[in-house]
Amino acid sequence: MFKEKMFSLLSKLGYRQKDNTQNLKTRLIKGAISIFGLKSFSMGLGFLISLILARILGASDYGLYVYIFQIMDVLVLLGNSGIDSLIVRDGAIYKSNSDWGLLHGLLKWSNQFVLGFCSLLIIISIIILFSLGDQISAPFRLSFLIGILFLPIACVRNLNISTMTAFQQFFKGHLPEFFIRPILLISSIICAYFILAKNVNTPIIAGIHVTVSGICLFIIMLLLNQTIPKIVWQETPKYEIKKWLKTSLPLLFSASLYIFYTNIDSLMLGVMKGFTLVGIYDVVVKGKLIIYMVIQAMSGVLQPNIATLYAQGELKQIQKIVTKSSRILMLMISIIILILVFFSKEYLSLFGAEYIEGKTALILICIVAIIDNFAPFNILLLNMTGHERYTIIAIGLSSVLNVVLNFLLIPQWGLIGLIVATAFSVLLLNIYATVIVHKKMKINCTIFVR
Repeated sequence: MFKEKMFSLLSKLGYRQKDNTQNLKTRLIKGAISIFGLKSFSMGLGFLISLILARILGASDYGLYVYIFQIMDVLVLLGNSGIDSLIVRDGAIYKSNSDWGLLHGLLKWSNQFVLGFCSLLIIISIIILFSLGDQISAPFRLSFLIGILFLPIACVRNLNISTMTAFQQFFKGHLPEFFIRPILLISSIICAYFILAKNVNTPIIAGIHVTVSGICLFIIMLLLNQTIPKIVWQETPKYEIKKWLKTSLPLLFSASLYIFYTNIDSLMLGVMKGFTLVGIYDVVVKGKLIIYMVIQAMSGVLQPNIATLYAQGELKQIQKIVTKSSRILMLMISIIILILVFFSKEYLSLFGAEYIEGKTALILICIVAIIDNFAPFNILLLNMTGHERYTIIAIGLSSVLNVVLNFLLIPQWGLIGLIVATAFSVLLLNIYATVIVHKKMKINCTIFVR
């Protein structure tokens, strides 16, 4: 039913497929919708995990858990060093050209390099951890030491998923991570809660997180072994290490900006105001989950079609699709935001009474979401038309402004100051990206088009 509605929407937006590309575009759209369905299911389970943990742990311990694994996200990014993205691109090329020796070499070298670098990061992290001494609490130290085991697991997982993607097995590659892992997490957390007589704390949850991730890595490795042809391992490995490193660095930089942009708020809030506000902020941000599920649904359908239309020089058709899509999206998001605003207290109370403190922050976050969606597809247009470098510039400028404003506003206003800083950085990103889209493509990607 959902697929049919999305196809119908494309038709209403004015997109018509040509006969000679119909099958390809149909596969792209079906693939995007299937992936969105898997991601949506995973996001829904992720929301449920957050709800369970927020109630079990309380705001302070839940904030500590969120903080630890946001640090791990940054370390995983460094550990992968952009090589996971390199595998998607160059691995697909080697596969297409049947260059099995280079593919064998890339897969072998990438695992060796990443595991070696992860080991170095673990050693450095532990040295820093103990050098801080009494400046950090015992629960933080223990949770971090357990959580750091997640680093090599997650890095190897990313390499394997990227390899599956290079073999056009995106859905299959992400199935353990998006489906199996959240179900195992939920069941393990609930079991631990009752077995330990409700005495569950952050280190225990961190241990469950790492264990479940290890199980999912094992499943992904089994699936990967079924996907890669035996001829790959039979060929003598060939190496282009200088080329691979040169290519991976820009990919690392781009990914670093994104992780920095998405995680810096919580990391700065934790340092300046403590883990309780981090927990409340994470719950507040979860309120945007439905909004971004809707955005991902429409973006997943539009991406391949905008790329194809741009290659064909159909800028007027792109303008038509973007304008109608933006207005439909704004209408849908406005309804969701109104529900969140009017029932903000009820929503926050689901996580526990102490999270109701974030009511004002949730309302402000909703306002920021409206600002962010006056031109919802500006970044998508840049990425799908070969203007990715402007995306990097936009995110970079926005991140710098966000950090500066966080330093100025968080100490005085706490969570409210953080969201005000976010609002200004989002505004800057959208103004810059929208101006570049109009300058480069003569497309007005806002909802304000006659």
